[in-house]
Amino acid sequence: MQGLIFHVRPGFEADLAAEVASKLPKYGLVGYPKTGAGQVFWYGFQPFHVDQNAIANLVFARQALWILADVPELPREDRVSAVLAALPGKGKQQYGGVRIEASDADALRPLSTLCKKLTNPMRNALRKAGWLSDKEDTSLPWLHLVFTSETSAVVAMSPQLPEWPMGIVRLKFPNKAPSRSTLKLDEAFRVLAPDITQTMGGQWCVDLGAAPGGWTYQLVRRGARVYAVDNGPMDPELMETGQVEHVKADGFSWQPPKQIEWLVCDMVEQPSRVADLMAFWIDNQLCRRAMFNLKLPMKKRWQAVEDALARINNGISPGLLVRAKQLYHDREEITVVIAPR
Repeated sequence: MQGLIFHVRPGFEADLAAEVASKLPKYGLVGYPKTGAGQVFWYGFQPFHVDQNAIANLVFARQALWILADVPELPREDRVSAVLAALPGKGKQQYGGVRIEASDADALRPLSTLCKKLTNPMRNALRKAGWLSDKEDTSLPWLHLVFTSETSAVVAMSPQLPEWPMGIVRLKFPNKAPSRSTLKLDEAFRVLAPDITQTMGGQWCVDLGAAPGGWTYQLVRRGARVYAVDNGPMDPELMETGQVEHVKADGFSWQPPKQIEWLVCDMVEQPSRVADLMAFWIDNQLCRRAMFNLKLPMKKRWQAVEDALARINNGISPGLLVRAKQLYHDREEITVVIAPR
């Protein structure tokens, strides 16, 4: 039996389990999900090769790893030997390095100290046994030891070293940003559109529901000019940049005088209503690209995501990229990007 382990935001394990149960069979993966603390496991009934698109398109998964072995009993006095004994196919694969990690769920967060303490002994033992390259090598697959409790773990691998451990994008809050929501858009650009948002020099963008300017701040720092649409007050320092035009209007009715490059939106509204608005802007060529958050209900969140994404895809022309992700700085919401492929 083969499997995958997914890192997920604590509290959303059941939502990811529902998502993988819905999506993975479409890629020929027959199996079942099992939830843990900040983790979801997928156990398949047959050997399988996982299509990377099947993983990349999961909304609630922060990161996916291929399970090599379950280690249900890790003796406190010698965890290293137990892991070495569990590794299958000695000599068949060499890895570029090892990461030791535990979920940021409350039940497992205390294990972070153990992960740090165990890293050097585990790395040295794996290298001595021939599992690791002489020096860390990001071109090779990487080993992961993922704790599921203080005395149990899963040995897994990633085809290449993930940029962010456990899919957690830790960003420093900018002192001059008007609100902490700025981190949501910063992460969204880094994860969902890293190749086209390093600079927006001179491009006109729109921030719907902008006040006090957390998302506008991210556009301004990338050089964009921004229509900040909100009846509430904007941050004075942002207005002093000369890059922001404050439009006191309803975000659901205002339209720009010409097509703009990026539409961003973090309004607190029903996800269906925001989804319809974003599709309207794209389909009527009011913007070329859109990045926005959809606030989720407390229950049946995966169903709400499916419904919202269906509304978007039905409301825009075929051929556009629509990708959704629950990011680290999101809470009861997901972030969606619509852009030309």
